Amino acid sequence: MQGIVSEARAVFRFPTAIPKIKEADLSLLTYGTLNNVPEAVYMQHLMGVNGVIVDLVPEITGAVSDLIAVPETDVEINDLSGQVAKDAASTPNFTQREISFLLRLMPELVQ
Repeated sequence: MQGIVSEARAVFRFPTAIPKIKEADLSLLTYGTLNNVPEAVYMQHLMGVNGVIVDLVPEITGAVSDLIAVPETDVEINDLSGQVAKDAASTPNFTQREISFLLRLMPELVQ
């Protein structure tokens, strides 16, 4: 077995299962209507979900790509060994309004 496919709500209800799945060296994919909500897909990305099954592929792909895009201002930096490395840590820049929305959305997702 290479992985697990789960309904997206289950991932939000039981987020502690994700590290256990990862420790077992399994991939985790989700399906369901929540996967048509870009913020829900992005939250799954942050939680460690490997892939999502969606109905609105172009819309969700575009919206999530915008959320996880690394700003063009990132530049190459020298790491301690002298090799050039790209700063891979991409932190989203949410506004306070967006954070409030996500915090209000989460309880609705798990019901």
